[in-house]
Amino acid sequence: MDDAVRGAGDGGGVAPTTQAPAPSPSDLAAEVARLRRENERLRMERDILKKAALIFGAASR
Repeated sequence: MDDAVRGAGDGGGVAPTTQAPAPSPSDLAAEVARLRRENERLRMERDILKKAALIFGAASR
């Protein structure tokens, strides 16, 4: 079957694209603040786990 006939009626296979509206500056500032808090919490958790690994590693010797 010819490609032109096979593809007929499917809209050409290209979906229309839409862009999300740009976030407001206050939304961006809130997101940055949330991510900074999350980074701080993750750093603290990482440090605790490092210390625990040292303690339990030394205890097993």
